[in-house]
Amino acid sequence: MSVTQDYVTVAIPFGDKSEWCDVGDVERAIAELGNPASEAMAKALRQTGVVHFASIHAIPPEAPGKPAHLLIEATVDGSADAALDRIAEAIGEMLLPVLHLTSGIGAVGEVLPLLRQHARGISPSVFRLPRWIDRRMTGLPFVGLPGLGVTAIDQNRAIVAKARKIIGEERARSSLHGPQSLFRAVATQLKPDLEKLDDRRPPKLAFCERNDAPWLDFARSRWTLGWIGKGLANAQGLIWPLLAIGYALALLFGRAGGATGLALLKGAIFPAFVIALLVVAAVAWLLRRDELANTPVDRTPSAAALGAMMANENAPGHAHNHMISVTTLRKAWVRRWTLPLAFTAVAIMAKIGVMRKGFLATIGTIHAARWVVLPGTRQLVFCSNYDGSWESYLEDFITKASEGVTAVWSNAEGFPATRLLFFKGAEDGDRMKRYARCSMRPTPFWFAAHPDLSAPAMRKHALIVSGLLCARRLEANPSDAEAWLDLFGSIPRPDYGLQYEEIQTLMFGGLRRHPHSRVVALNFGEPRREGSAHPYAHVQKWLAGLIADDIVSFGDKPPQDLVCNIAFSAAGLRLLGLDRELALEGEGTEQGFPPAFALGMAHPSRKRALGDPDKLEWCDDDAHVVLLLYAKDTANAARFNQIVTDAAALGITQKAAIRTGLKTFDLKRFELAWEKSDDSVSAPADAPGFVHAKASSDELSEEPFGFVDGVSQPLVRGFPGRHGAPDPVHGVEPGEFILGYADNRGYYPPSPLVERKMDSLGMLPEVLLPSPPPEQPTQYPDFADQGARSRDFGRNGSYLVIRQLAQDVDGFRQQLDEKAREICKQPDVINPHNGDIHRTREWIAAKMLGRWRDGSALIDHPFTPAMKPGADAMRKNDFLYKDADPQGLRCPFGSHVRRTFPRDSLAPTEPVELSVSNRHRLLRRGRPYLDQDGDTARGTLFMAFNADLERQFEFVQQTWLASPTFHGLECEPDPFAMHKGPTESETQRFTIHGRNAPLELCPVQRYVTLKGGGYFFLPGRHALWFLAGAALDTDRLHMS
Repeated sequence: MSVTQDYVTVAIPFGDKSEWCDVGDVERAIAELGNPASEAMAKALRQTGVVHFASIHAIPPEAPGKPAHLLIEATVDGSADAALDRIAEAIGEMLLPVLHLTSGIGAVGEVLPLLRQHARGISPSVFRLPRWIDRRMTGLPFVGLPGLGVTAIDQNRAIVAKARKIIGEERARSSLHGPQSLFRAVATQLKPDLEKLDDRRPPKLAFCERNDAPWLDFARSRWTLGWIGKGLANAQGLIWPLLAIGYALALLFGRAGGATGLALLKGAIFPAFVIALLVVAAVAWLLRRDELANTPVDRTPSAAALGAMMANENAPGHAHNHMISVTTLRKAWVRRWTLPLAFTAVAIMAKIGVMRKGFLATIGTIHAARWVVLPGTRQLVFCSNYDGSWESYLEDFITKASEGVTAVWSNAEGFPATRLLFFKGAEDGDRMKRYARCSMRPTPFWFAAHPDLSAPAMRKHALIVSGLLCARRLEANPSDAEAWLDLFGSIPRPDYGLQYEEIQTLMFGGLRRHPHSRVVALNFGEPRREGSAHPYAHVQKWLAGLIADDIVSFGDKPPQDLVCNIAFSAAGLRLLGLDRELALEGEGTEQGFPPAFALGMAHPSRKRALGDPDKLEWCDDDAHVVLLLYAKDTANAARFNQIVTDAAALGITQKAAIRTGLKTFDLKRFELAWEKSDDSVSAPADAPGFVHAKASSDELSEEPFGFVDGVSQPLVRGFPGRHGAPDPVHGVEPGEFILGYADNRGYYPPSPLVERKMDSLGMLPEVLLPSPPPEQPTQYPDFADQGARSRDFGRNGSYLVIRQLAQDVDGFRQQLDEKAREICKQPDVINPHNGDIHRTREWIAAKMLGRWRDGSALIDHPFTPAMKPGADAMRKNDFLYKDADPQGLRCPFGSHVRRTFPRDSLAPTEPVELSVSNRHRLLRRGRPYLDQDGDTARGTLFMAFNADLERQFEFVQQTWLASPTFHGLECEPDPFAMHKGPTESETQRFTIHGRNAPLELCPVQRYVTLKGGGYFFLPGRHALWFLAGAALDTDRLHMS
């Protein structure tokens, strides 16, 4: 049940009904009550059921002859008046010794009347009625846990303790419990406890994040005109009086000038605005003059005073502390305006939603606080109850909310130098801390109802109980159940945090420790009509078996021996039931799969865009699913056959089986050939057969043309090994490749949603699929809000491009031979190796690729290779073409690496050009593919992940690789990657830029042929469960 909080503030001047007494005597009397509160005081205040915090202070007089004050302050549930009655009844007798000293009363019955007499409200308003009418103090209160009453906090704590115990017991029985399964067990066992609550409706927690939460919008946009307009609209109590003053003055001046009637009233409007602006300008001038007159006090706090204060801080068993600061306001008249103005500004920001409810800026460690000016004085008092140490508390304000601290405290004498009320001041952190410490006083009495619970813990408890009260929603939504479970010992996953255990393993790396591999394309076979069962129930049974036996690998820690990943073509997903989402017929759904994927790579429109041949040996038309299999050695690779056999037993047939592997680049052989100018390094007959790399090898692999592969890859934030600062050149956001996460521009790529029930097929999207990104729970999930209607099939998945590229190694090397001999016939100033055919051949090959065979970049090594391992090339891969090679004299414009990732080359003077190039990156996971015997590499099985097939793979293939006019060239498509077709022009060339005239190699043939391939979707774990449909035994696997 949500309750409102209020603030009890009692300021009793000493000597009101007694003779003058010493402040020290009063402080000692207060100290008898305890800090932390004595057992009797604590028990009595807890029994009121409404007091969160309370403190009592003796405030010395601001000047000789002025009265000291006894300050009693408390944060309470309900109204302050009702709470004051309860407090007086509970601790009146214990307060009597203190009140006797300050006010001369001697009976318990006099306590409540005295407290009522001096109890005052708090108002931040600039314009106030006279003090004898409006008895409120100038100030600003704050509560960090709005709506959470004392009773609710106690109940939440007890329920959470039981829930934690149940979770431990359930995990002890089985660690395989999924979030939904575990939540269901807790909710079932706690049902009797929840029924005992006074209000079993899910509470509307003020600090929860909803889609329309204004503070989320402000965090993205900051102070736009819209937000400024909201602020002004809510500052009417400040603006209208100013305009009224201006209007009155305008009328006065107009009447003095002889104007009368309606003309006078209308004519005064514009002057009213002018006069109001002049008033504001005058206040600003007076403020600035007083700021310059202020002398900052920068002195070291007294060690004795500091010791007395610290003696009461960080009490054992307390998660939070209390502080009080007393300062003296400056005498200038303008300060009567600027202090309320500062309070009003903070209050307006909270009201319009700039800050999350219960937070100051982004600081969420404050339980309750208040600023007040003691009546009839210039004494500004600040009391706060906060989590953690005083040092961390002040540091938060200095770094996160310095403007707010400055706006209030700069009205006091001696505050660090400030400019125009809000600026500088608290930014000077060290002096701010010294000033604050010098203004503080020891707290003689302090009570906290829940001393061992921090503000974040109280919020978590409230969220956990809110989730239990929304059990039906959480049991049916994996995203909500996961967020709820994260509240125990962690926080719900931030929107940028990767769900590692939901993402298939291949996404995180090329599995170098598993050099033996195979890609198997399968066809689902014919549908089977058996009653009301899914027509492809046999496929679902196979998928359920893979899941139950834990064959498919997820997460960034691959299994040691064998890794299996799985991806589906559009044709396969259509047969499994996602025909509407693919929209191949009819209107489809509101947000389904993109057309490029739905049509498939074999569709005529895609073939034309990609320059592919009409016929392929296999494609995504009839390859419904591909298995991506990896093993650390031949013994484990033998298990591949059994996985395929299990599928065949259910009628799922093999369409293609492509054996792949990793071969380590032989750097010593390459270096020896270079030194001796020996052609054997590029002679296939003399080269050794394909030898799989060792699983322990850290060397980069070699592709069939003889180059190191994998040097330049995007560095995805959150991937293993990417824990430092973002890479300025290669760093990209996960959403560039994985659906469900933000991309480089901060937006979520469209992900296929399931927006319908599929019960007739035995498939349950509303139970097994997560919510789409806008509905994903965040740090403060609003379980009481209406749940998402659609479910995100694409979350944690990615579009996978597979292309089987045959490489004519003999033809490629023959072409290099011919071009090298032509160039060496006569001296050429461009060629650094005149007369040396072998080195010239290697130089031409390096120019075509953009790197030497060992991976070293032409940018750093334009004439000879580095002769270092590929890891060295990876470390030196952060260059930009604008500075290193703007004319392509080292790395030609038409080279393969400059085409696949132009960096800043296409528009070197455009600051955003690198970010534009990074929008088209591919996450490559390809390998050489072998002949049936595994002795010879026949080509490359290109594989790459994308979040957007058209923006990434198809754009790179069509606009950068295939384009003969890339970078202003003519008749120069990529010399490597494009398909060698029958229409290839005899005029195609490759240009090597030089100091004088460029060297043109013409004609240049391409020696790559596309044999097969397709577009596939690599699903996340929950999407794979969903596809398995009714065949999935969720109870046995504890999945949901």
